[in-house]
Amino acid sequence: MKNVISTAAMMALALAALPANAREPATLTRIDAATVELKRDDTAPVTVWISADPLLDGGDQRFAAVSNDSVFKLPIAATDRRYVILEGKNAKSRTIVAERVLPCSRAATSAMWAATSPGAAAR
Repeated sequence: MKNVISTAAMMALALAALPANAREPATLTRIDAATVELKRDDTAPVTVWISADPLLDGGDQRFAAVSNDSVFKLPIAATDRRYVILEGKNAKSRTIVAERVLPCSRAATSAMWAATSPGAAAR
């Protein structure tokens, strides 16, 4: 029993020593209402797909075939929830990237509307 406790304590210390921030292999950044920028650290060849879901299937749009580029400008409207799938050489690996959606509080949205709507000063 003593060995189990000391092993668990050693594992906890080892995990605590690991860096807390994990690097993302690729990120999407909204540039404007119609475009996102995909940045990736790796320059290994990938095929870039735009998809309505996180699965690569026949309904997906291929944006770039076997590219070493690290930055892409993708035509994804802000109103669409899309996934970008990076498919490695020979389809052996896939990385799925999507924009993070941060919902606004309804109260904050309503307050903003009330403060910026016509006639707000008269209220």
